[in-house]
Formats: sequence, structure tokens, C-alpha cells
Amino acid sequence: MPRWSPAGKLQQIQKFTRAWERMAPNSVFYAMTLEQFKAVVRPSEEKRKELLDIEYRTRRVTAECDAADWTSMEALRNVANGVRVDPTFGNDSALYAALGYVRESAKCRRGPKRR
Repeated sequence: MPRWSPAGKLQQIQKFTRAWERMAPNSVFYAMTLEQFKAVVRPSEEKRKELLDIEYRTRRVTAECDAADWTSMEALRNVANGVRVDPTFGNDSALYAALGYVRESAKCRRGPKRR
């Protein structure tokens, strides 16, 4: 039997079930009736559905997190700009450096570029 992806496994289970229902609903295979077979594969189907729900919720929460991060990053930029223009601190202060920016006095100054 070939290797199956998770989605392929679910498709195969559904394919077997549909074929059995359609072509031999009253037959017994491997000492199992159709209803017994459905009972055996039901946990697999339920867990697959649960995984799909978790994946959907993960995508939704990730999108919500991205939106919240956008707002947070905007606040970070605004605070950094506020520190930079504040006459008490400015862009050469220890606070500005602690925020992760390079102090104005630490920037490398180069002369005019040669052409």
C-alpha cells in the first residue's frame, strides 16, 4: 500500500465507505459489517475533523495576532520617535540606544564620496 498523506488517508476511508455502501451494503468482509467498519473508522474521521478545526482556529488566531502586532509595532515606532524628538533625551541618549537604535554620536561619519 502506498504512503498516504493525511488528507489522502481520509479520502481513502471515505472512498471505501462509499463503495461498500453503494455496491455491497449487506455484505460482510473481514468479519465486519458495514456498520462495524464505520464504527472502526469513525475515530479517525472525527480526529481529522478536529484537526481541520484546529488548523482553522490557528489561522484565525494568527491573523488576529498579526493585526495586534501591527498596532504594537506602530506604538513602538511612535514611542521611539517621541524619545528622539524629546529635548530631555533625543537621538543621542542612553534611552534611545536602549530601545535598540544607534546613537547619533556613534554613527560613522564619512567624508564626501569619490566618483
